[in-house]
Amino acid sequence: MAWLEKLKLGIIGCGTVAEKLHLPSIARCRDVQLTVVVDQNTERRRRLALRYNAPYEFEDYSDIGARAEAVIVALPNHLHAPVAIDLLRQGLHVLVEKPMALTVSDCDDMIEASVQNKAVLAVGMIRRFYRATHYVKTALTNALLGRLIDVSVNEGSVLSWNAATNYMFQKSSSGGGV
Repeated sequence: MAWLEKLKLGIIGCGTVAEKLHLPSIARCRDVQLTVVVDQNTERRRRLALRYNAPYEFEDYSDIGARAEAVIVALPNHLHAPVAIDLLRQGLHVLVEKPMALTVSDCDDMIEASVQNKAVLAVGMIRRFYRATHYVKTALTNALLGRLIDVSVNEGSVLSWNAATNYMFQKSSSGGGV
């Protein structure tokens, strides 16, 4: 049986979510090879490329070319749609951090680019994989607590890491936050 080659993966945006979550996870995947890191912060980009053995590091995502088959877009929220659409049009598969985009129209454009170019588009919404989320869905589907009348959910925590930039505190780049 022939083994598949490793997926060549790039990461665009080397902020805290990439450094603390994505890059360590990629390093543990034996079927994935991190080939490209992209960030405007030269010191951060080079440090992470070296730490995770990425052979290429660029300031601009348009330099990726054929060095990756798929990318993770971990940029400030307002950049998700334009960058993802451009990459999808190049035929790259894209996992974009949440939120998918700031407007429904941008989301629709991303989906259209995905379909037209036969490239996978996914959104990194990890809460959907939590056991508690599956339990709540089962409980609601099976009416374990009776008929659903109303739902009110509060979820969140105190920011527990140092953000690489302040984009999430600016409505123009974050979309408004919580």
